[in-house]
Parts: sequence; structure tokens; C-alpha cells
Amino acid sequence: SMFFLFTLQFFLAFSVFFPFVFFFFSFCLFYLSFLVCYFLGLFFSLCFSFFFFLLFLSFLFVSPVFPLAFLFS
Repeated sequence: SMFFLFTLQFFLAFSVFFPFVFFFFSFCLFYLSFLVCYFLGLFFSLCFSFFFFLLFLSFLFVSPVFPLAFLFS
């Protein structure tokens, strides 16, 4: 019973914090690739930063859905 409660709490915490961690991670990658683009001026890094920006935006919209989908499943 205690183990079940612990795992439930862990999954709830994971479902709530994982999008934030991923959001932060993708933002950092976007920012780093943007800096690389700024210093090198390469077309590739511009595409790379755009890709991470899209990832960042997608998680901005998906992150509120994660915990809700978990709660109602």
C-alpha cells in the first residue's frame, strides 16, 4: 500500500515536472544554438535553433495537457 502510494506520487510528480524540465532543456538548446548562429552565422545553426524553437513552442502547448491526461486516464 505504501509502495503504491509512493509510485503514484512519483508518477504524478514526473507528469507535472517532466514538461517543465523538457521545456527548460529545449529552451537552453534553442538559446545555445542561437548563440552559435550569432557567432558563426551559419545557415545550419539557424535551422537548428528554429527546430528547437518549434520544440519549445510545442511543449508550451503540450505541457498543460500532460498532467490532465494523466489524471483523467
